[in-house]
Amino acid sequence: MLTQLLRPGNVYGGIRDVPRAWLDAELFRNGLKLLIVRDPRDALVSEYYSNAYSHPIPAQNADHGEMAEIMLAQRKYAIAHPIDEYVVERASALVRSIMEYAVVARMPNTRMFRYEDVVFDKAGLIASIARHFGWDAPAEAVKRILSRVDVRPDKEDPQAFVRQVTPGDHRRKLERATIARLGELLWPAMNLLGYSVD
Repeated sequence: MLTQLLRPGNVYGGIRDVPRAWLDAELFRNGLKLLIVRDPRDALVSEYYSNAYSHPIPAQNADHGEMAEIMLAQRKYAIAHPIDEYVVERASALVRSIMEYAVVARMPNTRMFRYEDVVFDKAGLIASIARHFGWDAPAEAVKRILSRVDVRPDKEDPQAFVRQVTPGDHRRKLERATIARLGELLWPAMNLLGYSVD
């Protein structure tokens, strides 16, 4: 059971769907939490490129066959559709995923960081995280962390895991009509996360 994984201390999770089993767990409700979010329009553009080009697909064998098939189907679908069509099609699923986090985002002991505010100031992000949890962040440790994670490609590479990092990619990749449509479809999620639709 997922709640049995909860223990006092630190937990990191790159979780696309809210861990519902934890929502009623006292340790989770009362614990300090971080929520790092991204402009949903940029998240959809990133999803398109990841599914179409960069997600590594596991070998089709007994251990990974089903997952490989799912990922291959996602790749074929993304490549077969123009990006504007793809992001509009995927918007509703993203809204559902983000809105599941509404209860977590509104907890008083949750600190939310927006990707756009921290991507070019990862040292500041580390300092803010350390303050939130009451940790020490020695300068040498921060330097070592930044040497591994502060990646800024010189140019965009659709095949790379870190394709590009500059916020606002939806403005560079999508038609204005698509952006306007996404503003309508994504409004509940954008409002929850503090993003403007204009």
